Amino acid sequence: LTVDGELMGDGTPPSVQRIDPATNEVIASVEIEGRLCQGIGASPEALWACGPDGVVRIDPATNSVVAEVPFDAPLVTSRLVYGAGSIWMPTAPGDTVSRIDPATNGISARIKVAPGSFTAVFGYGLVWVSSTETSVVSVIHPATNKVIAEIPVDKAPRFMSAGEGYV
Repeated sequence: LTVDGELMGDGTPPSVQRIDPATNEVIASVEIEGRLCQGIGASPEALWACGPDGVVRIDPATNSVVAEVPFDAPLVTSRLVYGAGSIWMPTAPGDTVSRIDPATNGISARIKVAPGSFTAVFGYGLVWVSSTETSVVSVIHPATNKVIAEIPVDKAPRFMSAGEGYV
C-alpha cells in the first residue's frame, strides 16, 4: 500500500500494490483516487482499502476497483477487518464502526463505540475495537451489532491482534 504524493512529496498516486511472494516483485498496482488511509483488509472474494470518502473493493482477479462504499473515512489511520461475513471499520468522527456487507457493497449497520476508535480486529466470534481517546477496547457482538463490553486498557491503545487464545 502506498500513499499519495502530498504525504510522500514525490507525486506518487495512491495505490495498492500486489506482490508475488514467489518472486518478491510487484506484479500489479491498483490506483485509488484521493488520499489513502492505512486501512487494508481481505474478505474471501476481495481486497478492501480505505480512501478519502469510504472504502473501495478491489477484485483480485482483475486488480481493479469494482465498488465503492461511501462514508466519512478517517483521514490518516484506521484498521479494517473481515469477520462474521462483513467488513468492519472504525469511521469518522471516531466513535462509530461501520459494518459493510460484501454482498451489497453497502453499510448494513453503524455501531456506536468509544470515541477515538482506531483499530478493529476479529477474533473469537467478536469484533474488538481500540480507542486511543478513552483507553478502552469496545467489544461488538456481530449477531446484535451491539457493544457488549468496554474493557479498560493501558493508555491510548492503537494496534491489536487476535489469536492463540488472546486479544
